[in-house]
Amino acid sequence: MNRSFLAIVVVVAVAAVVVVVLRKSGTYTPPNESTKPSAAAQVVPAARNITSPVVPVSPPSVASTTPPALEPPYAPSAVATLALSNVVDKRVPFDERVHGLTSGAVPEVKNQQDLDTLAKQLCDPKEDEVVRHEIVNLLFRSNYPELEPLLFKILKNPAEDQKFRAWTVQHIGGLLTNRGDIPVSPDLLNRVRKILTDRDLHVRREALLALSRANDPQTLEAVSGMLKSESPEFDGMRDLAIRIAQTKNLRDQIPLIHPYLTSTNDTLRIAAMDTLSKWQDQESRPAIETALKEGSYRVKLCAQRALKTLDTPQK
Repeated sequence: MNRSFLAIVVVVAVAAVVVVVLRKSGTYTPPNESTKPSAAAQVVPAARNITSPVVPVSPPSVASTTPPALEPPYAPSAVATLALSNVVDKRVPFDERVHGLTSGAVPEVKNQQDLDTLAKQLCDPKEDEVVRHEIVNLLFRSNYPELEPLLFKILKNPAEDQKFRAWTVQHIGGLLTNRGDIPVSPDLLNRVRKILTDRDLHVRREALLALSRANDPQTLEAVSGMLKSESPEFDGMRDLAIRIAQTKNLRDQIPLIHPYLTSTNDTLRIAAMDTLSKWQDQESRPAIETALKEGSYRVKLCAQRALKTLDTPQK
């Protein structure tokens, strides 16, 4: 009995020890800080092998050590004709330069080098326009053979303004009418006719005047065409066509001029009243009397003069 009891006690004691041991082995123990992996031991993802684009680098600019070229100081052209010294010198006051051209001190130039110097000055758009105008007159008096091509060269130069281009056509017109007994070349006439389609209105007007003064038959026919046509291309030209008809006494154009007595364009209306009254066209009277009552100030003044002209018998 005692032995059996003792054996049971021993078994129970051993079982208790085993339970305690098992419980201790199943308890979670946090790792010691010293057991954590070091930063060096941590796994780092491998970097991708991406090749960056190569941007070309320009070499640094090197400032030029060469100074900019300077324009040589102005020096007037040398001339053999002493009276031209002031004309070719842009430093001389304007009045003195022009006086040298208009005073009669230089009626003509015979030295070829001086003629070429004047021609060069004429083609310079930066030169004073009045000086250039007088140079043309001097070259014309000197019978400079290259004057005609020079004038057309100026006309084609895009750097020229409308005013001087119109003056140039006036001088070209002088080549048509001021040659005395020298006949006008057909080639020159054709070249001036082409100017009637120029881009500038004032240039076209001067061409029409020049051709009418030269009694160009094609131009006189063109006057009639301008009065008949309503095309915008002749706007700004019809009043001049009426004046040319009057100057050339083209009375067969009276029926074409009558409609312009009531034009809304004052310039056309005035040209028609002035021309028809000087021709003593009594059929124009009613329209002119209406203009005296209803027109603008300019139109009324012209109508007043036109009625007075109609009432004055022509000799």
